[in-house]
Amino acid sequence: MGRYPKSCNEVLAEIEARHKIFVDSGWQPLVIDSQSILYRLVMRDRIDTNTNKPTPSDFDNFGLSVYVDSPDFPAIDITEILANNSKFVAVVSIPASFMIELGFEIIHDPHPSRTGEAQHSNHAQVICKKTQGKKNQIRDKCNWVICPDLSSFN
Repeated sequence: MGRYPKSCNEVLAEIEARHKIFVDSGWQPLVIDSQSILYRLVMRDRIDTNTNKPTPSDFDNFGLSVYVDSPDFPAIDITEILANNSKFVAVVSIPASFMIELGFEIIHDPHPSRTGEAQHSNHAQVICKKTQGKKNQIRDKCNWVICPDLSSFN
């Protein structure tokens, strides 16, 4: 599938292309409303022990991968999702309303990734460029859902 998208438009086009076959078969993405909670998996090297938060760079992808917790979505077990993703050690939550207030679009993206990897039915992407200021705001707003033992990082 080529390189990772480098702009908001490229991310949206890539998602649209992957979804086309499903949309043509009648599938419609679920709407992610402002009442939803977004879960972000965090890698060990993306945790700042000075702030006890993820680093702002954890939030800089044009298509930021998250999992949606909402009454409109299937029930989600974020502990199980984390256990099945060995490169991650923690999970933070972010209110969808906050991401929407920052001007981001949240798109339901449960279909196989651009590399063919299966996605969870609650998988979504927060689309568009995250400036340093917005990445800092997201970091400050997020809350640990599953926090690693930060003392083991030193």
